[in-house]
Amino acid sequence: MKNKSDKIIFIILMLISSICYFFSTGFNNISFLLWIAPIPIFIYSFFNSYKRTFILAFSSFILGGLSYYKYFNDFPSIIFSILEYSLFFSVIIILCKFLFQKIRKWYVIFFPPSCYSLYEYCSSLVSKNGTINSLSYTQIDFQLLIQLASITGIYGITFILYFLPYAVSIFIYYLILKNKKNCILVFIFPILIMICTILFGYSRIKILDSHSHENIIIGMASADHLNSFSIINNEESSKKVIEHYISLIPMLSKNGAKIILFPEKITTINYKILSNISKLLSDAAIKYNVTIILGIRRIDSNNIFYNSAWIFSENGNLISTYDKHFLLPYYEVNTIYNIPEITPGKTFVTFNFKDSIFGIAICKDMDFQKITHAYSKLNAKVMFVPALDFIKDGWFHGRIAIFRGIEGGFSVVRAPSQGILMASDEAGRIIKKVATSSSENTYFIAKVPVGTSNTIFSQYKYLFHFFTGSIIFLYLILFLYTHFKVSPLKN
Repeated sequence: MKNKSDKIIFIILMLISSICYFFSTGFNNISFLLWIAPIPIFIYSFFNSYKRTFILAFSSFILGGLSYYKYFNDFPSIIFSILEYSLFFSVIIILCKFLFQKIRKWYVIFFPPSCYSLYEYCSSLVSKNGTINSLSYTQIDFQLLIQLASITGIYGITFILYFLPYAVSIFIYYLILKNKKNCILVFIFPILIMICTILFGYSRIKILDSHSHENIIIGMASADHLNSFSIINNEESSKKVIEHYISLIPMLSKNGAKIILFPEKITTINYKILSNISKLLSDAAIKYNVTIILGIRRIDSNNIFYNSAWIFSENGNLISTYDKHFLLPYYEVNTIYNIPEITPGKTFVTFNFKDSIFGIAICKDMDFQKITHAYSKLNAKVMFVPALDFIKDGWFHGRIAIFRGIEGGFSVVRAPSQGILMASDEAGRIIKKVATSSSENTYFIAKVPVGTSNTIFSQYKYLFHFFTGSIIFLYLILFLYTHFKVSPLKN
């Protein structure tokens, strides 16, 4: 850098951007800061070299990515994910700088958000963690904005998150250059798009509220103090855990709960004791006239382990078993600490309750949009999700499931141990949430509306990706046209 003032400006901008990223992403959730975070980088890119711009972008993303620090011990590979995301985001910044230098038109404002949202989608297809790193989840409290997920999935929210900051950056750039015409154009289009987005969100919520929804009373409970028994593979241990959870049912059923949901992997059940344990649950379902859903670690006669959910109807029948599809690295697949590997499930499971169809998924399954599309096609109105969190990530992980509900048009009922018992409707509004306790039983009762299971995104899952891909393609054509344009021959 040429002089001391350049270095000071660089450091100030890096601190502003990285601090905004740090406190708005990962385990921090001051969501409005994410709208500010990229602006210093974009503005800096207009007036400085590619090298300096890349260093500023990369260092800001890296420092901001430290917001995931609580996962570093449990999932060391997340450090490499942060490096990967920082690299790709920095490359996109460089591409934006290059395109703006070549075209220098106000309508390049659509390029960065298209790149970012398309990158998030492509990354989710190959990542073992699905959509977990999407920036859209930070906006959980912005109810009018997140309704966009019902049309575009979470990627439309990411689009807006980069569209507005880049438009503001170019507006400031034209303001510095005193280019009033482009200032007006850059100002008008983002405002119109934001107004349309907000109006859509408002109208969707109003329309959903105007419909008459059937409500079901859901009961959940968690006994985190029994988690140490969950991996013990013997009948005595399994019976102790199951009997304890059955003892929690009367408290829930007397308050009107018709469906009882317990957490993921509350005990280990092998094929030898399966009939004895299932009879306990069957008898409880009949006695209290409730449907019981619970998560277990299941071992079949071939010594194959599954992470399963059992569903017992109110007449005591084990009506279905669901096996978790997407497994947790280090703890269920590619395991460490001598933990047995889990075999993933292959089928989606629904069950009927009164006149509605309900679906089942387990914890990490909800990080993947495959769940959205599968259960929307099956016309599921409510998703029941046994889960197991790490205490520190109860809200971070729980909010992801809420977005699947917006995308698919269903309510979500999520019961983790070491997390937050939570229910949300298809608009992503939290009906109730209760943090579990490590020392005592935690109870949860709520009326949950049945969803519509009908969204544009669930029916046309590639629509928005086609839109962003087309924008990028059109910019490529525009660049080639501008770059290779030949002046007319003179007579």
